[in-house]
Amino acid sequence: MQREEKAIGDARASHRVRLGAMLAVACGMLLCWVLSNTRLTWIAPTARVYARRSGHFTVNVSGALSPLARMARYRLNGGEWSAVGQGAPRVQPPFFMIELDPARLRAGANRVSIETYAYGQWRPRAAEVNVNYDPSAVRLPVEIDWREGQLEIEEGCWEIADIAGERVARPKPGYEEYDRIAIIAGAFEGGRSIRAEMTFRGQICQRPFGFGVLSLWGGRPDHPGVPLRRGWLYGMAWFYSPQNGVGNQFSYKHGGREELTRESFRSYEVRPGIRYVVHVEARPRLDAQGRPAGYHQRMKWWAKGEPIPEEWIELDCGEGDPLRVAEYGVAIIAHRCKVDFGRVTVRALLNSEFRSQNSE
Repeated sequence: MQREEKAIGDARASHRVRLGAMLAVACGMLLCWVLSNTRLTWIAPTARVYARRSGHFTVNVSGALSPLARMARYRLNGGEWSAVGQGAPRVQPPFFMIELDPARLRAGANRVSIETYAYGQWRPRAAEVNVNYDPSAVRLPVEIDWREGQLEIEEGCWEIADIAGERVARPKPGYEEYDRIAIIAGAFEGGRSIRAEMTFRGQICQRPFGFGVLSLWGGRPDHPGVPLRRGWLYGMAWFYSPQNGVGNQFSYKHGGREELTRESFRSYEVRPGIRYVVHVEARPRLDAQGRPAGYHQRMKWWAKGEPIPEEWIELDCGEGDPLRVAEYGVAIIAHRCKVDFGRVTVRALLNSEFRSQNSE
């Protein structure tokens, strides 16, 4: 009797082992099938053409990784591999960003190759995106009303939408967060006059928020090889909640170092559903010998339909404190808030105009 019971027990144990092995093989096959049929990388649509960049002002390609992805890397035009950039607060996983230095870009088509590795697999999944770059001088004026669908994204998820019969650009609903930036004009020297219309829809949290125009966008300074740059370089005219007002800012931050900021603000209350207009003029300042001496910026802000303010809000910045005279782009920015951007216009301010201002 004991022998029979032992034989039956051994048979059952052997059956359980075989069944467990079969289940393990089946689970492994199912996992392999899932991994081989799951999209590991989503790449955001790129602009038809990326306008001229300079210095730390990069061409950015963004996307998102599947939860099954353990690592992703990229290379430009068959060069060396580098890790894609991720990190708070700019790019929260699963999103990623690839920042392409303008010095490494060719005029015309550039090939960005991306390899994504899944958990449990050693062979990567490959993807490619083409970046069409135009390093030629920016032609002003630039007038954008979003009807042509051109959207050159610098930071975050954006979309063009039809709101009350008008086409607007906005951070995609549900993805409004830190520093959502879209490029209006590529890098160019000299003075610029910018006018933008914006409808404020509300803040998304109790943290600081703001929106407006990056009149002098110089990109994100950091050490070479950093996967996600940590600095910034800009002149800006915007509403910023910690100041409870509108005004000008010049700011420089290299990598993880302390920032250097100059600003001038005036109290102003913004309300959801109101369309605001900002008009900003940024000019290089020249010394008596005509050499660069920093920047002067002035701005006006008002609700559309109301009288335009007579007085300007003004700010001076010495050369290198914190901006030096160089090529800068123009962009729009929404920071932790919902904003619809309407028509944006960028015009040149001639040297004679800012020379006459400096002599006043």
